[in-house]
Amino acid sequence: MDSGSQPPSSQPVKRRRITRACDRCHHGSLKCAPGPTPQSCQPCASYGAECKFDRPLKRRGPAARPRTDNVTSQLQRQSPTYSLVMGTGSPWEYVHVADTSVIEYLADQYHQIVYPILLYFHWPSFYADIVARRYLCDRSFYTLTMAICATAATRLSGELPTRIASVIKVKNNSSLSGMFYTACINSLPVLHTDEVEFNFMRAEALLGMLCLEYNNIRGCHAHLHRYLAMCAEIGFNDESQWPPGLTAIEVEERRRLFWQQYHFDVYLATIFGSSIRQRGQTQCQVLYPAEVYDDSDIGETDVHLRGDDHVSFIRGWNFVTDLYRILEHFVQKEHPQSSQQTRRGSLMDKLLSSNTNPDTSNVADILAASQEMYDSLPIELREARPLTGQIHQDRYGFQAINATITLTTLKMVLARTEDRSVNQLCTMAGGFLDELLTIPTAYIRSTSTAMVGPKYFVA
Repeated sequence: MDSGSQPPSSQPVKRRRITRACDRCHHGSLKCAPGPTPQSCQPCASYGAECKFDRPLKRRGPAARPRTDNVTSQLQRQSPTYSLVMGTGSPWEYVHVADTSVIEYLADQYHQIVYPILLYFHWPSFYADIVARRYLCDRSFYTLTMAICATAATRLSGELPTRIASVIKVKNNSSLSGMFYTACINSLPVLHTDEVEFNFMRAEALLGMLCLEYNNIRGCHAHLHRYLAMCAEIGFNDESQWPPGLTAIEVEERRRLFWQQYHFDVYLATIFGSSIRQRGQTQCQVLYPAEVYDDSDIGETDVHLRGDDHVSFIRGWNFVTDLYRILEHFVQKEHPQSSQQTRRGSLMDKLLSSNTNPDTSNVADILAASQEMYDSLPIELREARPLTGQIHQDRYGFQAINATITLTTLKMVLARTEDRSVNQLCTMAGGFLDELLTIPTAYIRSTSTAMVGPKYFVA
């Protein structure tokens, strides 16, 4: 054998054997594919994360397998109905971030403050999984739980309870949120997966909203794009494409997620001028969520609707969806497609302007109809009463300010479509701000940037 031919054949083998995944891909069980530059792999480049190799070198081989097998069997004995979710190339491994008491505390805070607006869950079944520690052995649920904790941490006001502060090592709520956010990002799989997990969709939705809190609009769009990619893959915009055999709980959770993300999509377009990716009128075959009084009214097989004496806070949430559908049309009108892509006066210009742009000739009628819809809501959904700490009472207040601020945003968008003077617009804005100032400040402190953002838009 020619000895001179050995180095070219052996060198690539040796190079493959010593290749290591970066820290982020290692923790998230991701395929550490080469990136656009030598300094970053593809997953890190996609997320804009720093590509690091700071973890210590460890001896590879079968020696570590018995320990992993013992941990796996222990977790499966604790929760026999859940199995480990396989990542790319190797099984996913649970990464400890915080004590169980911290996770349960933050989940409870989410329920109190965030859940009345971000209705991603059937809370009784979701919280039962939290208590059962499903996140220990289910990758997608772990990712979702980390997103919940990161979101809840941004809404905390004041000091943490002593029992919680004693088991965490962060200086402030922002650091606490960032800790869970990092864990969530590290556990996300690469986008190209064999099967779309519903919990990953919900996690991406929460992360997009969370990026608003971080003032990271680019992150909002990145997570929304990943969510929409999964939607496109499974036909999420059409209920007939959903998996057969879903329970009533699973159907309602999907409806809530779909329309909440529609809110978010139109919100970004209205406030930040981005494109609307989902069309509520022409591309959606998804029903509104059932207007139940409480999530306990949703069972495995049916949904129980109580009488008029039990006002559903979801009625206010569905009203906000109606407002966003109106906003979709008028945001599109403000940025007509034909203005940039066709010659003015051409046949294409006439076709697009007549078929894609809504008729805004009678803005006054639309304003009147929107106000009439608002006035027909129960008083609980129109007046935000002081916070009581009781979720069944406070959720009405959160929906009341949600409806008030969204209606205010709609009025300002409609006003811009009319020929009004600067003085008239300033007078309108002043009146709207006076309305917003009637909202109890406790709600403003507790709620999100997505809720307060339209105030700056109005100004």
